[in-house]
This record gives sequence, structure tokens and C-alpha cells, in this order.
Amino acid sequence: MRILLVEDDPDLGDVVDRTLRREGFDTAWCTDGNDALDRLAVEAFDLAVLDLMLPGTDGLTILREIRKESRIPVLLMTARGALEDKLSGFGAGADDYLPKPFALPELLVRIRALERRAYGSDRQIEAGPLSLFPERREVRVDGQALALSPREYDLLEMFVLNRGRLLTRDQLFRRVWSLDSDAGLQMVDVYVHYLRQKLAARTPAQLIETVRGTGYRFAALDPGPGRRSGP
Repeated sequence: MRILLVEDDPDLGDVVDRTLRREGFDTAWCTDGNDALDRLAVEAFDLAVLDLMLPGTDGLTILREIRKESRIPVLLMTARGALEDKLSGFGAGADDYLPKPFALPELLVRIRALERRAYGSDRQIEAGPLSLFPERREVRVDGQALALSPREYDLLEMFVLNRGRLLTRDQLFRRVWSLDSDAGLQMVDVYVHYLRQKLAARTPAQLIETVRGTGYRFAALDPGPGRRSGP
């Protein structure tokens, strides 16, 4: 699941970002409301976690912009816990409201609940011949299971969620290996090689393009960034 995290407190944002990644989420952390709007204009997200008081554009404005285009779950987390603040948030389209300070386990429980409510227990992501099941961390190619290591799955999901978009080695490393201090950038190339071998054995499509000196681009396969439930 791809989560937009918008939090300007560097310490809290870092802790939440690392916790979500450790739990298997793919997060994009923004510290400025304008940056968040820029990301929303070009990237697809499954859920948003927004602070209300932000530099640039405030959280309620971001929420209203999201609701113009999308029904993704939105969780507000803020120190402004007065009843009128909560009513304003829900009135603008928020799905849940978590006052600060909060315990990280409670944040995770609320995110999992929003995920189940919005996508069910068997969410599926499709890209050409590929079907990914994030909750089960399974991949199928033309309906047949493809065995991947946990790291290979993380890398493939990152590619599929950003298909058609150039991803640098540094971006891939930070997203997939960010908590592994023993790994180096060369591991990106190693695991891309593993993925290519396994995909090539199952489909003739050339799915992962090398952008020389920069990184990789996954094929912009149909269907688009939409998701559906069920096998």
C-alpha cells in the first residue's frame, strides 16, 4: 500500500515514516503542504496521513483537493483536538482523526482498519500480465504463482506502483533497503537482475528498462493505477 505522509515535525515524521516502512507500507513523506499537492498531482496513493498545521498549504486544503479527485482513505493527525476541529476535518472528507500525542501502535491499527474498510482483505494490483496481492505478498503472472523472496517482492511492488516512471537507484534503495544498514546501492542492480530472470521465465515482455547511469523504469502497462478487490 502506498501512503502519502504529510508531517512537518522532522522527529515525528521520521519515526512514523520508518514505522510504516517497517510494517511493509510504501510511504512518501512530505514536510510541506505545497510539496504534498505536487506529489498528489503526479503520483497515485492508496491512503493519506495528514497533519493539519503545515507550512505552505494546510492539511484541510490538501484534504479538499484530494476529495475533488479521489476517495482514498484520509487520516488526520493533529494537536488541534477540539470538537470544532474534528467536525471541520470530517466535514471536509476525513475518514478518521487521531489527536497528538499518539502511540504508534494505535496509528497502525487505525491505518489497517481504513485499509480493510476501503479495499477489503484481498486487494489486488494489476499491471499487464502481473497481479500483486499486497496483503498476502503474492505475485501471479497470467494467473500462475511467481515465487519471489521478500526483497524481490518489495522491489517489484515499488516498480508496479510507479510504472512508466523513472526510479533512480537511490530512490529504490531508500524505499526497499532503507532499514538495512549493511546493504549498498549495488544491491539494487543485483535484485533487479534476479527479478528480470524470474519475470523473463514467465513472460516475453521486457518489463524493466535500464536508464543508463540513472536507474530503472518499469513498463507503463495497462490497466492504470486503479486497484480492484478479489482474485
